[in-house]
Amino acid sequence: MQRLTLAAIRRGLVKSAHDVSDGGLAVAVAECCIAGGIGASIELPDGIEETSNTRLDALLFGETQSRVVLSCPRENLTKLQEMAHVAGVPLSFLGTVGGAKLNFADNRIEALTHLFDFDLDTLSNAYRGAIGRLMNQ
Repeated sequence: MQRLTLAAIRRGLVKSAHDVSDGGLAVAVAECCIAGGIGASIELPDGIEETSNTRLDALLFGETQSRVVLSCPRENLTKLQEMAHVAGVPLSFLGTVGGAKLNFADNRIEALTHLFDFDLDTLSNAYRGAIGRLMNQ
C-alpha cells in the first residue's frame, strides 16, 4: 500500500493522501475536508472490507493499519485502479470531492442509508475548538 501510494503520488495521479491511523476513515476524510476547505460525498460501498459483517463503527472509526484515503481527479481513477490491481492492493471508490458539506452514506446493505451530513464550518469548529472548550469547562 505504501509503495502504491508513493508511486501514484510520483506519477501525479493523486491530489491528496491521508492515513486513517488516527481516528479512522471518518476522521481522516473530515480532516481532509477541513484542511482543503472543500466538502465530500462519501458512500461506503459493498465490499469495502474483507468481512461483510464489519460493524459500522469499526469501519468508520477503526484505526486499522495500512489504510489511506486518496483523492484524485476523475480522469486518473482508472489508472489508479489499474495500479492497485497490479500491486494486489485493495482499492475502493468512496465518493466525490466538492461542495461545502461532508456527507456519509452506507451502501453495504440493499437500501442506501444516510449516516451524517455536516457543513464544513461545523466540522472545523468541532475539530479546532475541542481542546479550548474542554479547558474552559
